[in-house]
Amino acid sequence: MTILIIGGTSGLGLALARLLASTHTVHITGRAAPNVPGLVFHEFAITPSDTHAAHIEQLLDAVGLVDILVYAAGYFQDGTITDITETEIATMEAVGLTVPML
Repeated sequence: MTILIIGGTSGLGLALARLLASTHTVHITGRAAPNVPGLVFHEFAITPSDTHAAHIEQLLDAVGLVDILVYAAGYFQDGTITDITETEIATMEAVGLTVPML
């Protein structure tokens, strides 16, 4: 069984990946490899851009058939909405809305 965890390099995504790696093939995505044995890492930085669809297509070509998809990507921004930039807001939109829809 092949599992793909988008946002699997830290937090809940990484914890789940570690748990499942002993019995399944687990592919994870993120900005930087966590260097955990048994996990297959694919770089995928979610940014405010229009290239997500192509990147997802490339990712799925590399992974092959996915039996289970987990979306655990997150974006933390310290401060209130009035303190953050338009780029930071666009990144939150990409992580929380755009990429999950694709």
